Amino acid sequence: KTMETKFDLNYNDLLNKYKNKSSDELYSELIKVAGEQKAKGNLDKNKLHNIYNTLAPMMNDNEKENLKKLIEIIG
Repeated sequence: KTMETKFDLNYNDLLNKYKNKSSDELYSELIKVAGEQKAKGNLDKNKLHNIYNTLAPMMNDNEKENLKKLIEIIG
């Protein structure tokens, strides 16, 4: 499988896993997973900054502000 195909499969799996969750449930899960990744050394401020820069162009102003707040909590 190509890298793009693998990404598509992972993305679809994630969408299916989280599609029926509320915003609060999603934020809780994201904070939990981010904490686990930070503990493993897989997530730092630079990676959080890159995540923001990747997602922000696809978001409205409210979503961007929420993401900033979330990154501050995680970071």
